[in-house]
Amino acid sequence: MILPPDDVLRITFSSDLAEEMDTILLYANNMSFPVWYNGARYVAELPCRLFEDADSAAVRVAARDTSGNKYSRALPVSLKVRPEHSFPLIETKGDFTPVSYSRGLVRLGGPYLNEFPEGVRFASNGKFGDVYRVKLNATEQAFIDGRYVRECPPGMPRPAYNITSMSIAPDTNADRVVIPWPEPVPYAVFPEPELQRIRIRLYGVRSNSTWISHRHGLKMIDHVSWEQKDAGTYDVLVYLKESNIWGYDLKQTKRSLVLGVKYPPEKQELVIALEAGHGGEWNWGAVGLSGLKEKDINLDVTEKLRDRLKEMGIQWWRSVPVTAAPICVNAGY
Repeated sequence: MILPPDDVLRITFSSDLAEEMDTILLYANNMSFPVWYNGARYVAELPCRLFEDADSAAVRVAARDTSGNKYSRALPVSLKVRPEHSFPLIETKGDFTPVSYSRGLVRLGGPYLNEFPEGVRFASNGKFGDVYRVKLNATEQAFIDGRYVRECPPGMPRPAYNITSMSIAPDTNADRVVIPWPEPVPYAVFPEPELQRIRIRLYGVRSNSTWISHRHGLKMIDHVSWEQKDAGTYDVLVYLKESNIWGYDLKQTKRSLVLGVKYPPEKQELVIALEAGHGGEWNWGAVGLSGLKEKDINLDVTEKLRDRLKEMGIQWWRSVPVTAAPICVNAGY
């Protein structure tokens, strides 16, 4: 691990002998640190500033049980402390680069900030094995697996710019918001249906916004405004005419970000797909106390929905069996 001096390395571990322990300490470069038991795991914190002058620090746990037996184990952790200005700027090197809020296990979507196209740059301020920690603003950070990024040349400045005007106009199949993006700053989209709006956050951007051009004929967007959340965080607030929308996308070009809020499809173009999820001999999903399998509930509900749609006049089109799902139905007018 590589961290800056003002950081704190938090170490947690468990033990099958917790009830028998009398004393546990953590050692790093001949310094001892107290370890606390929180009822489930042991926790210790190492102030990184204590290791500024060392090339690296190895971490070991030492313990004594109530019978006087001693235990010692080297943890799979070594710490390097480096000045924050020495951490590299990193750049995404392919599309759909996942950036997450934490280093926890990602399952069923996971805690993702965004999936970025190629060319977005982040200021790193830590590294945990092959995973970079990036600083988004004074209070927000995220994590990127090193296989998705490349390090920029030393000394390259962090991307930043002053944002001026934005424009909103109707298009063939969507209302579109064009946001200036002259430098490759990170960004994220936060749908806020309870407020009937979509929030786009730009990191490393300051406001110089003097006007926002709203064109005549908007169907989905009511209006757009902005907020300067802190010195380097700029929010674009896209207010919608109704809470039920048919989707949106945010596309990155060389000089701008373009949000498209889609129009409802024409009746003859509508295709409905029903996908039950789970299925087969092994992919049951959850199993209830009665032994009822999630795949059976999914299939039953999907078939009932299919029948209800047919009763509403939607023409049955075709059924496509897939390995992971017992039913995948496309139905359309």
